[in-house]
Amino acid sequence: MRIVIACFLALIALVGCASVQSTVQQRQEAIGQPAATSNFAEAKQIQDIEQWKDDPGKIVLLYINFPPGSDNVVTVQCRGVPASSTESLEPNEGTPYGSFEGGAWRVPIDGVDTATREMAGRDGTFGDPVHFRQCLTVDGTYIDIPAYGVPYLVSSAPYTFKPTTVKRDFEAEARL
Repeated sequence: MRIVIACFLALIALVGCASVQSTVQQRQEAIGQPAATSNFAEAKQIQDIEQWKDDPGKIVLLYINFPPGSDNVVTVQCRGVPASSTESLEPNEGTPYGSFEGGAWRVPIDGVDTATREMAGRDGTFGDPVHFRQCLTVDGTYIDIPAYGVPYLVSSAPYTFKPTTVKRDFEAEARL
């Protein structure tokens, strides 16, 4: 029995001393260690965008190529930035709060405390935004744009779109 316990302890010690994978180590030697400091430029930009989007009086334009493939562009004025349909006010996964152990967030859903490892975003919503937008227009009409097949552009800037013609550039292709 002592031999089994000694072998088990030796195995645990060896696992704790595991080396870095050779490919990871070679990669780090080739590219160097990442800088310890950062200007957090992307995080600052995301914060600026979130603050801009949080203005309740914001009017955002949604340009939709409808029917798809035509030269027709429908312009819709949305109250605020169009929302993603995959974001919700509730987490996607959760368990009853009392039955969950470990690091979890407590989220009240319909009067019941739920434990989840999913963290809400700065705006208090759960889920990831995808290319599926919905908005209320300035007159209260609901608009929903599907993820695939209907091209669209969301912007705070007004644009005009002219019919376009795409032509193949044979000269540039020959040079390449």
